[in-house]
Amino acid sequence: MKEKTLNKLTRTIYLLNVLDGGHIDIPREAEELGVTVRTIQRDILNLEAAGIPLYKVKPGTYSFTEGFSLKKLQLSKEELSALVLLSALAKPFGSRFENLISNLNQRLIRPLKESPYYFQITSSTYEESPITQALEQAINTHTAIYLTFAANPAKKLNYYLQPLKLLHSGGFWYVFGLNDRTQIKTLRLDRILEIKNTQEAFKPSKTALEALKVSTSVFFNEQAKTRVILKIEGPITSYFEKRNYFPRQKILTKHSDGSLTLETTISQDEEVLLPLMPWLPNIRIVEPLSLKHTLHDMLKKYLQQD
Repeated sequence: MKEKTLNKLTRTIYLLNVLDGGHIDIPREAEELGVTVRTIQRDILNLEAAGIPLYKVKPGTYSFTEGFSLKKLQLSKEELSALVLLSALAKPFGSRFENLISNLNQRLIRPLKESPYYFQITSSTYEESPITQALEQAINTHTAIYLTFAANPAKKLNYYLQPLKLLHSGGFWYVFGLNDRTQIKTLRLDRILEIKNTQEAFKPSKTALEALKVSTSVFFNEQAKTRVILKIEGPITSYFEKRNYFPRQKILTKHSDGSLTLETTISQDEEVLLPLMPWLPNIRIVEPLSLKHTLHDMLKKYLQQD
């Protein structure tokens, strides 16, 4: 099977098949696939980054960790490969997106076995600190604040904020509110360095709070103006009939072949791109074409890399 034009997705499916049957020998697989050893090494790193548990048998040789098997997952090799691809695609979107995808992968790839019930208590609380106490007081009294935010280690930003809620998503806590231009801001709690209460009272925005209620991720604002049409096919349709994965999700048509046509209204592309990717290839964007092209360009750019 020496196809030098194998793309990442096909290569990942092949490597998962090899792992499920035994172990990967990097030089052997590189020769078999007609790619460089470095390419297979990067593929191994992508598998590990997606949460697939690998064991290093010896230098250049990997297998699944003991007890792990694709047969125990409710995912096909193609679906698992799509998750691996999704994890690598998450990097350009920053740490928030990566953490959300990592949290999703942990739940899909490493299901808990100890008990049929699981309540993640630690994720529902945050550590008390002067920052969280100041935020709670500002939210409860409807007073605006100034805060210093570390966008990254080398960049600090100052914000005026009318804080409305503290929210938990993808393993992180965020403060949700409006800036000085009445735009929605969602800022990670652990990156807030300092808070100063202005003692300036404000009236909570009902529009912003309504937008929060229908949101499915932290990527949103109250100006939801983009109408998106999606086609859902195959065995995943039942999930979308029972749960809203997209903001303002509405079923437009139930087709005779069992497929669905959905409508959602979004404010940012990520509101669709984030929940959509794990369901590929059984879900596709019908409208708008611009969003469809954005997804195609992302996938194409990734698959063109070694």
